Amino acid sequence: MARAALDYGFRELELPLIFAMTKPDNNPSQAVMRRLGLIYRKNVIYRGMDALWLDIGREKWTSAWT
Repeated sequence: MARAALDYGFRELELPLIFAMTKPDNNPSQAVMRRLGLIYRKNVIYRGMDALWLDIGREKWTSAWT
């Protein structure tokens, strides 16, 4: 499902970048993001909670999944 969402964002919506955030201790979510090619960028505070920010650009997605 996550791959389909990224594909839709890049192909249909033509987004230049897609990001995701997760709690630092949510290793299963981080593993899914990394398998899809998202790269860790920074730790952030989101709505008062610690979170990790990962993202991927359209060019990297296109070269990896087409």
